[in-house]
Amino acid sequence: SASAPAGTRAGPPGCSPWTCRCRCRGSTSPHDTLTRTIPLAPYRDAQVGSNPDGLAVSADGGTLYVANSGNNDVAVVDLGKDKVSGMIPVGWYPTSVVLADDKLWVTNGRGLGAGPNNGPGYPDPYSPGRAAEDQYAGSMIPGTLSVVPTPSAGELRKLSEQVVANNAFDERGKVRTPTGTGSVIPRRVGQPSPIKHVIYVVKENRTYDQVLGDLGQGNGDPSLTLFGDDSAPNTRALARQFTTLDNFYADAEISANGWNWVTAANSNSYAEQQWPANYSSRKGEYPSENADPAIGPNVDPANSHLWNKLADNDVSFRNYGFYTSLNATSPLPATTSDPVLSPATNPDYPGYNLNCPDSSGTWEPRQEGCGPGRIDT
Repeated sequence: SASAPAGTRAGPPGCSPWTCRCRCRGSTSPHDTLTRTIPLAPYRDAQVGSNPDGLAVSADGGTLYVANSGNNDVAVVDLGKDKVSGMIPVGWYPTSVVLADDKLWVTNGRGLGAGPNNGPGYPDPYSPGRAAEDQYAGSMIPGTLSVVPTPSAGELRKLSEQVVANNAFDERGKVRTPTGTGSVIPRRVGQPSPIKHVIYVVKENRTYDQVLGDLGQGNGDPSLTLFGDDSAPNTRALARQFTTLDNFYADAEISANGWNWVTAANSNSYAEQQWPANYSSRKGEYPSENADPAIGPNVDPANSHLWNKLADNDVSFRNYGFYTSLNATSPLPATTSDPVLSPATNPDYPGYNLNCPDSSGTWEPRQEGCGPGRIDT
């Protein structure tokens, strides 16, 4: 649903029903805000994720345009019916929309993406030279501008079909599972499976090719491998012994929104707009791992994460390091302020802390207070 995100633009003068501040009949203050909620889900029972991020209203007040950053489209809303009448495809992660000269001017925050960082001064652990400043993912994403003529009804139908095709909305979130016999994955939600335990390990800041590119199985590029059996033995052994999952593409450029994706399958507009300010030391909060309700990418922020779904379905779980306090001087006991995650958190397992490497025999001694090494060499 759209609810006055950043970049809201007022519509026509007077008492508009769309987040317009005015004095209306029956109001007691000139600053009363009238709002109404219009669903923006692309299909019935769709999961949260459209992430409305900008609004524009037509001059006659009859049409609302909503930049859906999560869908890479602009939703066209008939305000007379409070209903989405169509969708317009734009660029990657639209953040604002302006209506001028019978055209929609849409800024796309991620543009064409970062692309490969193989230019002059690219990061190379074997090079004595310093990497260029513009080779960091957070500074390699130039935005783009989409300029779209206001479509007619017929044009809007065709544009909507393109959005559906781009996002696979016609599949309507169906679960695709193997059809052969003997699969351990249930063909339908709720069917039994021989799988009794799932161990979910998150390793960040590395690509598939950097760790598994030369494994000899999967779609990898050996020339890009940086960590072989000598430096990543556990990850590579697990891939060989159990299964190798390739062709995974991250939807996060940096840790802050990446943790939201791996724990909640979404990163909302607040988190996406906060991390550049935080990473550039402009006083922005770190929008992840801090129990801030604003980062909860769901209608109910308290019911957004993987562990909420497990608890709701009476599935037991244990937590080792996820969303625990980042206390560099006193890493133990590990604590979390999340009320659902806290009872399942192991207090003797430190979370992210470079002073607490897994082994006591790594590149630097383990800091006092880290507890015993997880892997003793």
